[in-house]
Amino acid sequence: MNLPKFLTNVTSFSKILTAVLFISFPFLGFYLGLKYEEQFTQYLESPANVDQYILTNQPTATKDPSTANPDSIGANWKTYRNEEFGFEVKYPNAWMIESPYAGPDPTGYDFAVQISNVKNPFGIRCGETERETGVNPCASNQVIYILVTDLSLRKMMFQDVIRSSGKSDEQKVVEINELTFVKVGESSPMYFIQKGNVVYSFNAIGNIVIFDQILSTFRFIE
Repeated sequence: MNLPKFLTNVTSFSKILTAVLFISFPFLGFYLGLKYEEQFTQYLESPANVDQYILTNQPTATKDPSTANPDSIGANWKTYRNEEFGFEVKYPNAWMIESPYAGPDPTGYDFAVQISNVKNPFGIRCGETERETGVNPCASNQVIYILVTDLSLRKMMFQDVIRSSGKSDEQKVVEINELTFVKVGESSPMYFIQKGNVVYSFNAIGNIVIFDQILSTFRFIE
């Protein structure tokens, strides 16, 4: 089959066109890739889309059996309310509230609240007394931490907060008192929930028998 001469002849114009296309295509692809990355990053960092990503990329939420009926929990408890970060939680009358730190913390949190059944529950005397007597006087101490992370300040995302906690267990979505949490671990679980650019983490230390009940009283405030 003979092709027309204009398709087979190599001219100066065809050489220039080939060189231009050869040089410009990589730059064009690089530019389009940058634009796509920029738009995709903006999409992911949008609070609404982050929340939607969390809910659509996790298993279907299931009710946590220990907190499925919180109506009778905390009826006569005290209430801790934080206007700055927009939440409140109830805790037993005999327990106390402390704020270990407020402000950027190297572990990845910007604010923390400690709820415990004794003051300074794991002070230095715990270890000293155990070494001297063989009995740990702090064994019955119970502590719950509520940790707050502002994603916009740290340029982090939801999963970054979970990784910074050191938890690598399986994640599952649970519903507690009509709020959707990500639960990590079973024997000593941590719970995570996000609203807007803020992630709230919940951790318990000690023989916590009412961790789930306290968690079930957590709610957002306007």
